[in-house]
Amino acid sequence: MSFRKFLTGLLIASVIFVICVKSLPVLYFNLSKSAYEKQDFVKSYKYITNATNLAPKNSDYRYQYALT
Repeated sequence: MSFRKFLTGLLIASVIFVICVKSLPVLYFNLSKSAYEKQDFVKSYKYITNATNLAPKNSDYRYQYALT
C-alpha cells in the first residue's frame, strides 16, 4: 500500500514539475517591466520557434536562422 502511495505522489510531483517548466516563458512574459521588453521577447520567441519548426530536419538552416 505504501508503494502505491509513493508512485501516486511521484506521478503528481512530475505533473506539477512539467507544468511549472512549461509555464516559465509565460511567467517571464508577465513579469517583464516594460511593454517594449514584452514585445521583443515575444518576437524573438516566435522567430526562433518558427525557424526551428519550419526548416527541413536534415539541414543546418534551422541553426543558422536561430543564431542570427
